[in-house]
Amino acid sequence: TEVVFVSLTVQASKMLGQLSANDRESYRLRYGTQARLMLDQAIEESDYNSMSLLMQRYFYTDAGPLATMLLGHHFLDQGRPVAAENCFQKIVGFEEIALAYEPEASFLLATCQMLNGKSSQARRTLVRWKQNNPQSAIEFSGQIVSVFEEEQQAVSWLQQLIGQSSFRRAARVDQWLMPGGNPARNAQTLAGFPLI
Repeated sequence: TEVVFVSLTVQASKMLGQLSANDRESYRLRYGTQARLMLDQAIEESDYNSMSLLMQRYFYTDAGPLATMLLGHHFLDQGRPVAAENCFQKIVGFEEIALAYEPEASFLLATCQMLNGKSSQARRTLVRWKQNNPQSAIEFSGQIVSVFEEEQQAVSWLQQLIGQSSFRRAARVDQWLMPGGNPARNAQTLAGFPLI
């Protein structure tokens, strides 16, 4: 029954995305408070299962995209770029929502695509972002970084940034099957929620 419920939730979410802007606004007003309360509780309890349900049920409220971004960060922190890619793709795939989360959403989507071995998709994501936002620089890890100039430079530009970031630094451990994480008892992991 859980699989059927998730399937129905995904179908309902697609249908909501096809509604007019006025109908989506009515939906947002009707369920926005409930979604916000659910998100606040999920954040307080670091409950990613609730965030996942929130993303599925209330994506078109103000709390839905925020839960989706937090969930994507969580999956990326856990070394699960495929799951993270799905979250960031959901944000980037809906222009009306993506505007509030750019350039972060496109950058993280491209990062996940590159980590998943999809370099051509990562290039398309970055190029599309740059076409819509012709900026010459972005802030990355507290520093101002120049954006690539030519389309063919997009992936190498991203690889250079990722090589200097925490995305590549630690050998991530997310399943602690023994004390200390590994036989040497010195496994590394990245900071997780809320230290994203």
